[in-house]
Amino acid sequence: MEVISVDPIPFKHEQLEADLRRMIAERAVGDRLPGENALARDFGCNFLTVRRALKRLVDEGLVVRVSGRGTFVTGGGVGAAPEWGASAPVKAGSAVKVGLLAWTSGSGFCQRLIEAAGMVAPDLDVELRQVWIGDFEKDAMAAAASLARGGCGVLLIPWFPLGQREEFRRFREGSPVPVCAPNPIGVGGQVAGDPQPALLAALIRYLRELGGRRFALVGPDAPEDAFLQRFVTNIIFAASREGLDLQCLLVKSSSQAMDTAAERSATLRGDLAVVAYDDEHALRYMAAMRSLGWVAPRDFRIVGRNAIDASQWSDPPLTSLDRDYPALAAGLIGRALALVGVKREPVTEPARLKLIVRKSCGGAGEVSADWAGRYPELEFVTDPSHGR
Repeated sequence: MEVISVDPIPFKHEQLEADLRRMIAERAVGDRLPGENALARDFGCNFLTVRRALKRLVDEGLVVRVSGRGTFVTGGGVGAAPEWGASAPVKAGSAVKVGLLAWTSGSGFCQRLIEAAGMVAPDLDVELRQVWIGDFEKDAMAAAASLARGGCGVLLIPWFPLGQREEFRRFREGSPVPVCAPNPIGVGGQVAGDPQPALLAALIRYLRELGGRRFALVGPDAPEDAFLQRFVTNIIFAASREGLDLQCLLVKSSSQAMDTAAERSATLRGDLAVVAYDDEHALRYMAAMRSLGWVAPRDFRIVGRNAIDASQWSDPPLTSLDRDYPALAAGLIGRALALVGVKREPVTEPARLKLIVRKSCGGAGEVSADWAGRYPELEFVTDPSHGR
């Protein structure tokens, strides 16, 4: 393993743009280009580099991007793109229509997963049709009926609030087409996509090396959440293997509850290290600690999980365990397709997790290549927008 940047190869979008122009010139009108994720993999660059290069080609009308379907060759110059609109054809003829119900108040994890689903769908020959809903009881059934009339044979729900579990159950039973939602417990009883004890133990050892001596876990007070149950179990097991005591801070959604949790950990000042269930709880905890005069990483170290966009711009920027969102989305779409008898190659997340190192963990300037040997379970990624 080696330390990498967010874009591991300094691949300028101008160079990629020239390569894409050559690719387009060799294709017929109506041909679909590979998806952003596939292009990034083929050219060895970040998908954001691909997106920037494609934007110029879209502006010139050489290609058109259709949400949920992909990017298509138009064969025209400026002004050609509007003629394609939402009816751009998929020449392969094998695209399966999948409806996606997106929750309007979803978490940062939900938003990233939805974006990833749109990115990988064309690679899986899937036409993704997305509808936003705010309540299963009021909105979901009408949205499902509309998507079914539009030819969607299965519905994909990447996230829903646990408080509407019963409403979701009734919706799934009455839906006109099969419904696929994330399955908390995967093969062997493990939570799909969640870090296992050995990986969490590596994270704890990393925080110990940065000065953490007393540890806390902060997360939601949601006993019905199977993901949370397994995460708490795994982090407790990992801390126990390292011979550490762990303070569990499970809080309700109110700011007062988080303030109380922050006050409980006030006795651990100076050598406190915090692992958060997700970035949202990490950011809330940092805000509550700031109201007490505590600032990371001076007074405590903290690591979040899911690497949502807001984590880049917090004060200080939040170190976070990243997920392979394209792999998660592809796996979820694959499960949805299986419900209607369509098989795709199975997709799994990588065994190692990326740790995006920013300032909140106290690791600024500490990441170097020799850490690879000490922490083989983790792939350290430095965020160039905030330094190490």
